[in-house]
Amino acid sequence: MTSAKRPYPSQDRDSSVDEATAPAFKMALRSVSERKKCNDFDTNNLTPLPAIYLETDPVCGNHQLLSFEARSRNFNKEQHVIALDYDVRGKGVFLGKHSDLLTKYKFPVTSDNRREVLVCHDMVNQNDCSKKYSDDYRFVHWAVIDYFCYFGPNYVNVPPPGWINAAHRHGVPIFGTFIARHSELMEEALSKVDVIVDALVNLCKNFGFEGWLINVGCIVQPKRVEKLLCFLRQLRVAIKREIPHGRIFWYDSVTNNGEFSLQNELNKRNITFHRCTGSTLIHYDWNDASLETTAATLQRERTTMVSAFFSFDINGQLPMGRIRNPAELMELIEDGCFSTAIVAPNWSFQLSQGGDNGNGSGCESAAFLKHNDHCWWRLWEYLGTRPYCKMPFYTNFCVGSGRVSYQHGFKLLNSRGSSNLNVQSLQPSVPLSGNAEYCFKEVFAGGNSLRITNYDHAFRLFLTEFCLPQGVMVLGYAYKAPDGATLDVIMRFCASRGHDRDLYLFCGNYTQHTIAGGRCNIAPLSVARARKFEHSEIPGVESAVANGWRTRYFLVQFDGSMILKEIGVKCCRTMPDKADTILGAIYLQSFDLLVTKGVEGKANVKAYKDQLWTHTDA
Repeated sequence: MTSAKRPYPSQDRDSSVDEATAPAFKMALRSVSERKKCNDFDTNNLTPLPAIYLETDPVCGNHQLLSFEARSRNFNKEQHVIALDYDVRGKGVFLGKHSDLLTKYKFPVTSDNRREVLVCHDMVNQNDCSKKYSDDYRFVHWAVIDYFCYFGPNYVNVPPPGWINAAHRHGVPIFGTFIARHSELMEEALSKVDVIVDALVNLCKNFGFEGWLINVGCIVQPKRVEKLLCFLRQLRVAIKREIPHGRIFWYDSVTNNGEFSLQNELNKRNITFHRCTGSTLIHYDWNDASLETTAATLQRERTTMVSAFFSFDINGQLPMGRIRNPAELMELIEDGCFSTAIVAPNWSFQLSQGGDNGNGSGCESAAFLKHNDHCWWRLWEYLGTRPYCKMPFYTNFCVGSGRVSYQHGFKLLNSRGSSNLNVQSLQPSVPLSGNAEYCFKEVFAGGNSLRITNYDHAFRLFLTEFCLPQGVMVLGYAYKAPDGATLDVIMRFCASRGHDRDLYLFCGNYTQHTIAGGRCNIAPLSVARARKFEHSEIPGVESAVANGWRTRYFLVQFDGSMILKEIGVKCCRTMPDKADTILGAIYLQSFDLLVTKGVEGKANVKAYKDQLWTHTDA
């Protein structure tokens, strides 16, 4: 494994382009109709997005940056961008080493143990819309990160709407990058601070992202350092004033006297920049002494340790080809109560190029996702997982790419291999490693499904905090299973009063409901009853789906308000060599009591009256 060409957010990549010959900064964007697409959903999971791919042209100089406004009038943010909604997810919890187990074992994230996670994507030519489905990088572990930075090679890197939508759909703020690698370019920007700040804020407002990572990778004349500090202060104030949830980050690069010198820590030579921005991404060549120096510096500043983001590669790679266990790095950062910046996570994608995914589909996307999932699994015990909090809830597990596109199991007309993060659906809350894998060959909706690989025990897919004020909920799912196989979607509920009381519902192909203490087996609704509650993307009538896919719907009514805490899967098969079971989509929605009154086939679960709770794990 070599690290010679790793695209870290470092200073060794010269992306200078003659501004006179560079492409125009067309914020009307390149727009390519990709296909007749299946519905994708906003944060309320109901509104389709346009079936187009959008990206910005490179911004290589200040002239292009300042000419933005006149060239952007054809872009409609309301039409193409989902607004950030923090209420999509709740407060984080630490799941420990067994994040995939369906259990109430978890520790809340508090002010004493709170740390933040920034993912700094960095991939050249990421968004070439002509790419095949396997030639892209996607991010899916949104549940454990607080910020996502779209890092590119140009002077100003604006996140494409696809990345903005994928982040916002999961309740994550997203940031662009301002990278000055040449002193002349930086000097020009500092000579017109007011208009540069206005232009950067304008980009955030027009495209709907939350701020900037500022990376000055060049020498700044000592007499101009104060002007740089003024630029940072002014930008921070303007972003916070104009942009909901707005903020800026500073990349550890320049010292207080303007010298370009990576410090790998916060110290007296670079603390001035931290004062101006409030958040610093620290270069990844740090060591134990760097942590101690940073802690002492922030203590003198009377500033929280969380404001320092120590960076490392998800694969543990360091400069000069050195390797270190990422879990060890994470533990060191955790012990110091610092935040984390995971840089260039796409490196695992580049390692997977040309690899075999092992599932027979011939798709490098699956190989990358499998390797990447394992990398994140090693770190999960140190990360706070955020539960989903909003219903209706729908996911088809699409990662934003595929060989072709499907709807209801049907291949869509003229669909082709592509990558478009606009169609990324809500992703599992925990790594799939060892339990399931993304499948691009047999698909119900979007570009992929989930292939079950664990047939031994139940496992968690989603951490949730869904409140059912009237205790009524509908579950629907699409699946494909061989003869003799069983599939249950498991839901763990707790009482809205007293969260130590639990009840597990197993929703599978049962002939009748079995209501018992701790565990209830729930039978599906008949087709006629399911039609009343079906989601448009999961038809209740199986004749409306194709290629062996089936659907099930379940209606549950409790005798009081409940909270759905997590969703998992239990799958069994009689013969190990039988075909795999595949999960295509899941839908959940709460309903009013009047809507379900008199509906035959619903499960009446009197959890409070009959005290059906369990105090043990499933």
